[in-house]
Amino acid sequence: MVYNERRRSSPALFAGIVAGLGGAAAIVGAVLPWISTTGEGGRIGISGLGSITGSQLGGSNLNDLIAIGGVGSYRPGLVGLVAGIITVLLGIGIVLAAAGGVRGSRPWRWVSLPLLLLGVLTAGWGLWRTFAPGTAAGVLAAGDAAAGAGPVVSAIGGVLMLVAGGWLLSGRADPAPVTRRSAGIQR
Repeated sequence: MVYNERRRSSPALFAGIVAGLGGAAAIVGAVLPWISTTGEGGRIGISGLGSITGSQLGGSNLNDLIAIGGVGSYRPGLVGLVAGIITVLLGIGIVLAAAGGVRGSRPWRWVSLPLLLLGVLTAGWGLWRTFAPGTAAGVLAAGDAAAGAGPVVSAIGGVLMLVAGGWLLSGRADPAPVTRRSAGIQR
């Protein structure tokens, strides 16, 4: 069967752009504050990678302070960072493949499943950390801190990954078969 490469490339191109935006949102969400609380000097924020802002400890990293006590580490944004980097690479691949014309009856199935898996992971992690910010590796008691913008932005990125993966898995971006017409009987 012959497939028209150009006819349906714009839905795949759109899905690649949406996937790239979802990955970028997850990356941005990783560096935004994940926990905010009030302290002596006002609001204190702790980013998804552990950096502290808004206190006399501003500019230092929570993970360095935790390492002194041997408690563990605090990097909840690492999930969104890794998923975002993989998703941006997948989005670039989708855009390049869609622009160059794809062949085959279902060319997007291989890339839709990782997008869906990364989307569920990122959106679920972001939503869970939004509604239950946790104890920040034992530094803060439960209920002492509120969720910052980081988990919300990561969850939005995960939803965009789900949209792109679902669009590609549904087959709406697949190239449509081209029907060949014969000239018929000519006399």
